[in-house]
Amino acid sequence: MQKLQHLISKKLVTILFILLALPISVLLVQHAQGVQGASYSVHYTIYEDALASGWHARSRASRINLANPAPVYSGSRSISFTPTGRGALLSLYTSTAVDTSLYTSLHFAAQARRAGQDYTVTLFDGAHKPLSTVHLAHYGGDPVPGSWKVYDIPLSDLRAHATHIRGMAIQSRSPRYATLYLDSISLTGTVSSPTPTAHSHSYTYCHIYSYSQCNSWANYFHQNRFHDCDGE
Repeated sequence: MQKLQHLISKKLVTILFILLALPISVLLVQHAQGVQGASYSVHYTIYEDALASGWHARSRASRINLANPAPVYSGSRSISFTPTGRGALLSLYTSTAVDTSLYTSLHFAAQARRAGQDYTVTLFDGAHKPLSTVHLAHYGGDPVPGSWKVYDIPLSDLRAHATHIRGMAIQSRSPRYATLYLDSISLTGTVSSPTPTAHSHSYTYCHIYSYSQCNSWANYFHQNRFHDCDGE
C-alpha cells in the first residue's frame, strides 16, 4: 500500500510539473520571438515648420519663403521655392556634418503650382561636394498641383549611404517657372534590435523525465524521496 501511494505521488508530481512547464515554455518562446522581431523608426529632421537648429537656406535665381502659410503638408508652415531664372536652385545646408549610417532615405513632401515641372535633388558630402543627382520623376512622378506627393529617395541612389552630408539642393529643370512647395524634410530609417543570444537569459530547462539530474529541482525531490521519476 505504501509503495502504491509512493507511486501515485510520483505520477501526480509529474503531471503537476507538466502543467507548470508548458505555459512557461510558451511564454519564453513568445518573449524570444518578440525581442528578435523588434524594430523602430529613426529620423533626422531638416525642416518641420522651420529649419532644424544649425541648418540654413540660400537660393539662386529664385525667391524662397521658409515660413509659407499655405499650402502645408504637416504643421503650420512650409517652404515655397519660386524660380525666377534658368538654373534656379534651393540649397539647405549645415556647418555640422550629419552621419547617415542610421538612415536609408531622404524623405519629404512636395506640391507644384503648375503641372509638368521637372526637378532634381542632390546631396552634398562632408566637404560640401555634390554627390549623385536624381530626378524626382523617377521616384513617383513629378510634383502635382493641388495635392502633396511624398518622396522617399534611397540614400544609396544619392550616393549618401553610411557617409556624412552637409546639405541638399533642389533645382528646377523646367523652362517655364512655377512655385514648388516643400515640407517635412528629413532623413529616415529603421533600426532592428539585436537578436538575443543563448547566454542572454539565465533560464533553467529540465526534461520532465530526468529532473532528478537538474540542480534546480534536486533538493525538492530529495526532500520528498523522489530520486528517479522513471523507476517503479
